[in-house]
Amino acid sequence: MKPNADSDQPALPVYEPEDDAVYTLDMVTTLSGVDSSTIIRYQEQGLINRNYNTEALRRIRCIRHVETEYEAGPHALKLILDLRDEVEHLRGLLRGH
Repeated sequence: MKPNADSDQPALPVYEPEDDAVYTLDMVTTLSGVDSSTIIRYQEQGLINRNYNTEALRRIRCIRHVETEYEAGPHALKLILDLRDEVEHLRGLLRGH
C-alpha cells in the first residue's frame, strides 16, 4: 500500500453541511466527486448505507481517498472504517457525549 503522488482528481466543491440534510444520489455524486456506480458498489459491499446524509458524504469521501491513494480493497476498507468508527465512538465517550 503506497500513496499515489500523481492524483488527477478534480477539486471537490466547497459546501456548508447541514446536520439533518439528506441528499439524493445525484447530489452525493456531485458533492463527493465519486460516480454513482462506485457509491452503489460501496453500498453493496456494506461500507455505507442508503441514507445519504452528511456523515455518509464524509464516509464516501474517506472511502474513496483510502481506496485510491492506498489501493485498499473491500476488506481493508471495512477494517479501516470500523476502526475509524471505534475511534470516533471513544472520542465521544472521552468528551462525555
